[in-house]
Amino acid sequence: MKNPKARALRRSISGWLTEQINNLSLQGDPVPWQTIKQQTRGYVLKGLQDINTGLDTLVTLTRETYSLNTQLPLVVFYIKGGNAFRRTVNGESGSSDWDTQILINPWLPPPVLDFLYGQIEDLLMDVFTLTAACIGEVTKQALPDKTTLNTVIAGLWGQQNDAIPCDGATPLNTLYDLELTKQQSIRMVFNHAMTGLWARESHGLKSDGPGMIFNEAIRPFSLHRLGYVWRAKAKTGTAAIAIDSPILMELIDVTIPRKNTVEAIELWQSSILGIEDTSVVLPPAMPPLPPELPALPHDVQLPMPGLLYHAREQLIMLSEVADGSSRHVDKMKRRIERFIVIWNLDQEPRAKAALTTLLQETMGQVVDDSFQFNNAGWCEALLTGSAKQPVDEVAQVIRAHSCAALGPSQCGLRWVAILLDVVHQRSDALKTPPSREQEQQTSAVIGTIINQLNGLSDRVKASPFNQHVSIEEAGFSDDPALQWSLDESSLFTAKAMPISGIDCMIVVRTNSKRTNQACVEDFSQHLQHQCGVDQARIHVRHHADSHSSGLFYASTLVVFNTRGSVQLVVTFSSADEGAWPRRYPYNGKLISVAALPSMASQRRVCAAMTEDYVIRTALARQVSLIECIVTTNG
Repeated sequence: MKNPKARALRRSISGWLTEQINNLSLQGDPVPWQTIKQQTRGYVLKGLQDINTGLDTLVTLTRETYSLNTQLPLVVFYIKGGNAFRRTVNGESGSSDWDTQILINPWLPPPVLDFLYGQIEDLLMDVFTLTAACIGEVTKQALPDKTTLNTVIAGLWGQQNDAIPCDGATPLNTLYDLELTKQQSIRMVFNHAMTGLWARESHGLKSDGPGMIFNEAIRPFSLHRLGYVWRAKAKTGTAAIAIDSPILMELIDVTIPRKNTVEAIELWQSSILGIEDTSVVLPPAMPPLPPELPALPHDVQLPMPGLLYHAREQLIMLSEVADGSSRHVDKMKRRIERFIVIWNLDQEPRAKAALTTLLQETMGQVVDDSFQFNNAGWCEALLTGSAKQPVDEVAQVIRAHSCAALGPSQCGLRWVAILLDVVHQRSDALKTPPSREQEQQTSAVIGTIINQLNGLSDRVKASPFNQHVSIEEAGFSDDPALQWSLDESSLFTAKAMPISGIDCMIVVRTNSKRTNQACVEDFSQHLQHQCGVDQARIHVRHHADSHSSGLFYASTLVVFNTRGSVQLVVTFSSADEGAWPRRYPYNGKLISVAALPSMASQRRVCAAMTEDYVIRTALARQVSLIECIVTTNG
């Protein structure tokens, strides 16, 4: 939908519809609708448990099919969003649709990944189809004669005289009538890059239950939704904006990061953040369920993440507001409130320290009590219409360039203000070319790194166990190197490439996985002993990757500076000759530059190794640009 006002209206109506069917504590519901909501909730929770147990069965099948190591994790499933937050923080039952996520181990070989992605989609289709049929049957039996879901919602919609103001004064129900799509359907949107098809496929459902949307066309996620599809029609004689797109009354939302995206790798790294099975009790299914339908259990076991995951989720979404990329600025108030709730919880000192560390890693800057805000002007855009607590409080702190007015109980608010300011300023700074002084500092860093790498081969071979290791060639892969490669294509404008600000990135081609590991160990020790780099600032990840010629192995070493931001990335890779670097003229010399697929692979891994929002976002956008030119393993 191109019209932003129509999009906002559609989102508001969808939120209202979704609350009506999911919030069991709403006052004034007619008795048949209360019954329908309770039984719908029961089958939704059973469906979520079926997905969870179905994934366990699929993992066993995959391990047997491919003879995989039984200790190798393959899939992670968990509940996220508002329902998981309320359950983890307050022990409350859900009052909105159930947002969930399925993560697939991104380091698996391509055939195994393809098998899992296909089988998981089949599982979701089976669970959604059964859940929709059950919901349709209990809805039909609970409604009195000549009463439909349309008439129930129309009655509730008419009572909400001031529920959703669209302009601060006019209620939406005076502008629009809501109408349930006559036949719900299974709607599939294809990924053109994978199938070559632009088409959308839709099949009508035989049951009276909710429809399904399987959307493969939105990068970087596959979206799978269960919910009723509605239409909003402008009332005759009003000046209402036309809302042409369908509106969803959501029940279940399953998100899966697409194969070999930055998000797939980065989320897999964070999937260990305290996920535990949690018991959720189903509401009473009154009156008794029809005998032909599956019985509902008393409770279900659903995996839910811990507080640190929820804090991270709020910080990322607030960072998206700060750098201007968010499409949900309207949810900023909720994100601030949730983070403050987490911050104000009575946690042990170690948990509070972990939360503080996460904050500083996300903003990519170590902050102390002497922090001063940079610029107040940009935050005015956050205030639209009347001031919204606590958004206006955050903006006032930034405007005042100080947190001095905040008391001890407002520490969470202080951190939100600092995060927004730092992320905005750092994102803005990367839009301008580096200064002469910055270039000189970067050149000095690169010179030091090259000196350390020059003797690497001899040092590694000095060990009697490493006589057969071989370092073939090295090439730069940093921002200037990527810019040269993009310029060569003549496809992009000069300002197309986002800047990461990382001082130095290099890809070193080796002859084996063993060589990679030996080089990383030697180089890491040399950085500590010769350059004085603290071991805690050096992070290493060993990983597998694939090109057209097959699977190869790599080890990526990332060095963080004292501010907590990425300064150096070196990847040792056993890639074949197709990944050899190329040479470009620079200041009268020929400079070796890594191949674009190697740059993409290195950036995916580096993005997963840092919580720094600004750098991770820049790297993800750089990968997207590379994929406009060459087919990488994504």
